[in-house]
Amino acid sequence: MSNVIAVNVNSTYRDARKHNNGSVSRQDLYECTRWGWIINQQKVHSITHVLAVWKNDSGVWEVKGVFKPTEWYNGDPESPLPKYRKKPEPNPKRCCFKCKDISSSNEDEEIAKKWTSDMAFTQWRPVRYL
Repeated sequence: MSNVIAVNVNSTYRDARKHNNGSVSRQDLYECTRWGWIINQQKVHSITHVLAVWKNDSGVWEVKGVFKPTEWYNGDPESPLPKYRKKPEPNPKRCCFKCKDISSSNEDEEIAKKWTSDMAFTQWRPVRYL
């Protein structure tokens, strides 16, 4: 069993790009990725990496970021949402994560390359266990 999931951030990433005139900071990408996902409660605490995946303007799926959760919890994040982020419908199965450090590393780049080359993105669900 893999401890990696990929989450489809198409909607929130596009909203962040639109709000920020085409650019998305690492902090904005983190906010697009970290909460609102319905994840198997038995697997959530074993997840070591979350990949933020989106379909770019050319129609190609790509990994935009890799995050290493340090904490998972149910419900809404405590911090206020960015203006472009829509609050999902309440659902007790929705999970959020926190990271102590959201900076990117060489290891993250290697993980993104590995999963990008190993995956064929045809049909996409909001959360995909890899």
